[in-house]
Amino acid sequence: MLDSDTTYLIVNQNVSKGNLLLDDNEQQQNTQAVKKKSYSSRNIFLDSLKSISSFLVVMTHTVFFDKTTLKEYSEEEAYKWFVNAFYTSFVRCANALFMMVTGILILHPKHLHDSPFVSMKMFAKRSLNYLVWGFLYYLKYMMDLNWKGNVKKSFYKSVLYIIDGGASFWYLYTLLFIHLATPFFQAGLRTITRLSYEYCLISYFVMYQGLNGLRLLIDGWGKGTNFSSMTFYLLAGPFVYGFAEKVSHPEQISGYQFVEDKEGILKWFTNINWKKPWARVTTFFVFIGTVSFMYLLWSYRELSGLPNGPFLLLDHCPFNTVATLSFFLFMYGSLSDWQPTSKPGKLLYWFFSSTGSCTMGIYMLNVHVLYRVIHVYFPKWLGRGLDSFNPFWFALLIGAGVYLVCWVITLFAKKIPGVRFFFQ
Repeated sequence: MLDSDTTYLIVNQNVSKGNLLLDDNEQQQNTQAVKKKSYSSRNIFLDSLKSISSFLVVMTHTVFFDKTTLKEYSEEEAYKWFVNAFYTSFVRCANALFMMVTGILILHPKHLHDSPFVSMKMFAKRSLNYLVWGFLYYLKYMMDLNWKGNVKKSFYKSVLYIIDGGASFWYLYTLLFIHLATPFFQAGLRTITRLSYEYCLISYFVMYQGLNGLRLLIDGWGKGTNFSSMTFYLLAGPFVYGFAEKVSHPEQISGYQFVEDKEGILKWFTNINWKKPWARVTTFFVFIGTVSFMYLLWSYRELSGLPNGPFLLLDHCPFNTVATLSFFLFMYGSLSDWQPTSKPGKLLYWFFSSTGSCTMGIYMLNVHVLYRVIHVYFPKWLGRGLDSFNPFWFALLIGAGVYLVCWVITLFAKKIPGVRFFFQ
């Protein structure tokens, strides 16, 4: 979820003798050749992935639990827990998908020789974003508290709300860390071998899952390891995308050109053409099967009164990793070469491109808009409480409505000089 305007068609480069840099004329020829085949100068796969992921993020905030566990609900209201758990199982991969896209944008081979000042510039921009959005949400939280009784106490609560990562601010913390660490990641990838990259990914995955297990034993949830899981997705994104491109576009020497490019331990995975019909069908059903299994297992644990059920729905749950990778590959196989010819297809293409360029605004606005719609406007306009709505359709329709409102606000904000900076 970096600058939306940087999500352009990534042209992979012809590399010889391990050198990642191209001759300017050769690079220009490659760029022009690919653009002639392209419906747009934007990468529709990355745009559509960002668009869908931002909607899933809105849904994670729409689908909330009034009570943490099933046993806290009465028998008459127990169905609400199952509806919320069903939605949550399907939208849990949103943050991981965002991080994979971020990795593709900042760790692609064409960026590996960027100056560290590029990352420092992005860090400064994100810091300013954090201060401005933090102040706005601080005011929002103070208004929500209505300055109840003690202004000093309300002030402390509001500040702690932001510092603790409320209203999606934890993701801004993650981005700040990423921009500081990017020069080190880039330096490592300039000299890494393919086998070393694969070992790093596998060992890192095993390591942070082990940490999750320890946290699970200590506090019953395994919370507090988002940084470690998000770093894994950051590094996995360009790896998976690079090899997928290399197989489907062999005419462009795509992806990373390692110092030593022997077949690695993941050769069975990196040699698959994910655009084949059988591959798209397989990844789709793996995603559906994984999230369904997560939902059923969570429901079983709740019905049986077993602990640690909510751990299944955290970003660093191994089942969520499988769901994230399968959805990513399904989207890649389905949309990476999409060039619509029908009017509905062109309209959908435009929608993905537009919403994909507005993800920062949607991400930062949705909590505030959602709160106003659900807790202020709906009861005022309809004269009905939230309990009177069917939770299945309510969550879906409200999520879609909030998503569209945030998108429109962001579109207008990006046209205002000085304001667009905070929505990119």
